Amino acid sequence: MRVVVIGDDGVGKSTFITCLFKNRFVNNIENVLPPLFFPRPNGSIVQVIDTSPKPELQSSLLSEIRHASCILLMFSDTYTAERVSLFWLPFLRTSGVNKPIILCQNKQDDLDSEYLDNSGNHGNSESSENLGNSGSSENVSSIDRSYLDANETDEAFEDAVQLMREYKEISCFIKTSAKTRTNINEAFYLCQSSVLYPLAPLFDASTRQLKPLTVKALSNIFFLYDEHQTGLLSRNAIQRLQKRVFETNLNDDEHNVILANLANAENGPELYVINGSITLAGFLALMCMYCEQGRHETVWSVLRRYHYTDSLSLDDAYLYPNVQVNEMSHVELSPDGYQFLVDLFTLFDKDNDGGLNQRELNDLFTPTPGLPKFWTTSGFPNSCLKNDVGNLTLQGWLAQWSMFVFLDHKTALSYLAMLGFTIKSKSSEVDLRNAIKVTKQGRKRNPNSRMYRSSVIKDRQVFNCYVLGSKGSGKSSLLASFLGVPESSSVAVNSVEMPGGKQCYLILQEVNESVLTSESAMADCDVLCLCYDSSDPDSFAYLEKLFLDARLGASTAEIHQPKQTAQSRSLLVEVPLVFAALKADLDRVQQRCMLQPEDFALKIGLSDPMHLSTAWPSSLNALFAQLVEVATHPGKGTIVPQYEDVVTPAKMALEVGVIAVTAIAIAIYALRRKP
Repeated sequence: MRVVVIGDDGVGKSTFITCLFKNRFVNNIENVLPPLFFPRPNGSIVQVIDTSPKPELQSSLLSEIRHASCILLMFSDTYTAERVSLFWLPFLRTSGVNKPIILCQNKQDDLDSEYLDNSGNHGNSESSENLGNSGSSENVSSIDRSYLDANETDEAFEDAVQLMREYKEISCFIKTSAKTRTNINEAFYLCQSSVLYPLAPLFDASTRQLKPLTVKALSNIFFLYDEHQTGLLSRNAIQRLQKRVFETNLNDDEHNVILANLANAENGPELYVINGSITLAGFLALMCMYCEQGRHETVWSVLRRYHYTDSLSLDDAYLYPNVQVNEMSHVELSPDGYQFLVDLFTLFDKDNDGGLNQRELNDLFTPTPGLPKFWTTSGFPNSCLKNDVGNLTLQGWLAQWSMFVFLDHKTALSYLAMLGFTIKSKSSEVDLRNAIKVTKQGRKRNPNSRMYRSSVIKDRQVFNCYVLGSKGSGKSSLLASFLGVPESSSVAVNSVEMPGGKQCYLILQEVNESVLTSESAMADCDVLCLCYDSSDPDSFAYLEKLFLDARLGASTAEIHQPKQTAQSRSLLVEVPLVFAALKADLDRVQQRCMLQPEDFALKIGLSDPMHLSTAWPSSLNALFAQLVEVATHPGKGTIVPQYEDVVTPAKMALEVGVIAVTAIAIAIYALRRKP
């Protein structure tokens, strides 16, 4: 931090700096001191720069000002006071300098410890180390009364008020004396405070109100401590806030002072305090009082403890912590993460009907920008389980979050942070990453590897399935049946109970064939469900053609792009597959293709297609369990390498030809034997 001291000759700049450095008054010092360095308790260094106002040194002065963190503008008598408004402040503005300015009247050898800040108040040094009014005397950060409303006769203060109204850059005004060592340390503290705890981002001095971003940030913090979502902060909640921010307890007297100050404020009894608890309006009024009283350090302490930056946005380092995810590993919710979400659901289910309605969901996401974009694009709330009246169930809530974390853990973590995982968790100090777990690194897909084909996935409980098939094959109905609803979005997620009682979450995503050429998309796919309509003779031909195109090394859309076609083939044959013959309640027909579905599956080493119908719930449950089974045992759904060549057109045509010739020969032989 660089504090640059400016002002006319003779105002005592060098004497002030020397007194600050040596803690005593020194006569006969050089005109301009070299830079001095002061260590701060937190380990950082504050550099104090002395300057000269001589015209021939103006370029050096400008350079120092432009590199300053804050400016201490000093005057000492009537002439130099007039020069502040006539020369120095206009000079700073015309030079394009916009730094915090501390206005200092020096050589005041008979005065009390007082200063005036840009909220229009003056006072003496108090503490801002808690939400009450007591603390150490180290900091100048509290003011007793409003100067603008008082009958003050000090012309210096009156002039300072006028300057502050015109120049918002002025953070505060203070009187000092190097000779009597009065307010020297306090002025130095104000210089640091103007940089570390700026008032301007928090408070509008002209309207004496908190700024909108401040209101939003403080409202979010209030939300996190509203234990029962009643719109009130209880004594216990205030104590938790005090302990977390300042690491000290708030005694009863200090708490009562807060309540009394709010109750005595205009509209206080009606708006700010209810039955000994503080309303949101009261909490904001309290923070506004601190800004008016020069105790904005307290407000910044609260904001920064909850990871708000100087721009009053949450710190990206907090929202997006570093999570190491290896290739073939996945991110899922941890038990702590699931418990937090269960508690959150219970807290906002205010009517105790076992579901979250739209109003309750809106309330729950109050401290966030709203529903995650991922949720809206995936069709939420139609992507998960709802009750009979259309409200989100706990099962659906947990399933939606399981999918969110699995497919976009970075954004999911940021939402968990905003919703208060680190605050509301039962542990005292919680790392945001405790809400998730990273699964063990799985084996890379390689159908030719015996190790891969025999591998078993044991540490995962969320699996992603792409559903692919011809138009009208029943894909959308399959997803809707997964949720037990008439209609669904193109994404559905629900829990699946496996044999033995283990519960997993299965994500079904309806996709088209273009996904087969996307390496990143297919990397997220654990199993591919290939659907066809068993009552439509042309339905399976669509799937057969996908295999033919992949085996030829080209998709139908990219036949002339050899680089992508090789990728298309490898992605299709490497992903575990399950065939699903839908609409089995209708009459089954012969498929118009080279091989019938059962023969095709047999040739590539997979199980026969499962015949199911939305009218047969048990068959659907068997399919969902089978999809998870294949995802956990990829060898059960991976094409056997020696069978890959059966899907070449030549070989399939040859086999069909042999079958046809054989059939004709048998028919001719039978005809010849007839008498």
